[in-house]
Amino acid sequence: MIPSETVLRDAGLRPTRQRRGMVELLRTLGSGNVSADEMHRLAAKAGLRLSLATTYNILNQFAKAGLVRRIDLGERTWFCTSPAGHHHFLDLSTGRLSDIPGRQPVLDHLPSPPPGYELDGVDILIRIRPERIRE
Repeated sequence: MIPSETVLRDAGLRPTRQRRGMVELLRTLGSGNVSADEMHRLAAKAGLRLSLATTYNILNQFAKAGLVRRIDLGERTWFCTSPAGHHHFLDLSTGRLSDIPGRQPVLDHLPSPPPGYELDGVDILIRIRPERIRE
């Protein structure tokens, strides 16, 4: 496994103690999605002393550097630990964001962007909920 210091330097980030700790913590999570609030709680549980603001800042720096992907859903922001292209389910009953496994949905016939703009990516979010019991 590549040392966290190398991961950070390769991403153009200075490997501070807090950033190294966050890289290690993200590694323990594996592939998935985490909010800054959840990451802050996990960091505290792991003995990594960070303010919530610092947790947000580091996750945003990681997103800018391409280490995680930031996904904004209204008032809630998620950080996807697998920045490779894939799409997500949003569970309306729990508010949880999860990766769509396997074959990914595809959009055909994307519109041309307005003059002076270029496409940067497409995110598909599929809202799900528990099945309703039908009597």
